[in-house]
Amino acid sequence: MDRVSHRGSRFLLRESPLLEFEFQSIMDPVINWFVSLISCLGTKINPILEKITGHQFNVKTESCDEISMGGGWLLYVAIAVGVALAAIAVVWLLWKLISGVVWLLWKLISGVVLWLGKVIRKIFCCCCKRGRTMKAPGRNIRIYRNVFERSPRNYFRILRSDQRMLLV
Repeated sequence: MDRVSHRGSRFLLRESPLLEFEFQSIMDPVINWFVSLISCLGTKINPILEKITGHQFNVKTESCDEISMGGGWLLYVAIAVGVALAAIAVVWLLWKLISGVVWLLWKLISGVVLWLGKVIRKIFCCCCKRGRTMKAPGRNIRIYRNVFERSPRNYFRILRSDQRMLLV
C-alpha cells in the first residue's frame, strides 16, 4: 500500500504544474466566491456576536454585494459548513472508538464469512476433479485423488524419503 501511495504522490508532484495550469481557470472563481461567501457570513453573524459578547468587531459590510445569493441560502450554507465541521470534529475525536468498532465487527463477521465460504466450497467443489479425495496410502490423512493418480511412483518415493510421515 505504501508503494501505491508513494507512486501516486510522485505522480502528483511531477504533474502538479500541469494540473495547476489546467484547473486554475476553473478554481479561481470558485475560490473567490467561497472566500466572499465566508466574509459575507461574517457580516451576517457579526450583529449577533456583538449582542452576545458586547465587543465591536471590525468587519467589512460591503462584502455581501458581490454574492448573488439570498439571505436564506446563506443560512443554509452556514448550517452545512457547521454540520461538516462538527462531523469532522466527531470523527477526529472518536477515531479510535470508530476503528475499534469496525475491527470488532470485522472479527465477528469474518468468521461467519469464512465458514460460509468453506461450506459453499464443499458444496460446489465436491464433484470437480480436484475436489475428489482418497485416504493416502501409508498415512492417516486424506489427499486429492488426482495428486496420487498423476504419479503414484513419485508419491511413494516422497513417502519413503520422509520418515516423519510414516509415524503418523
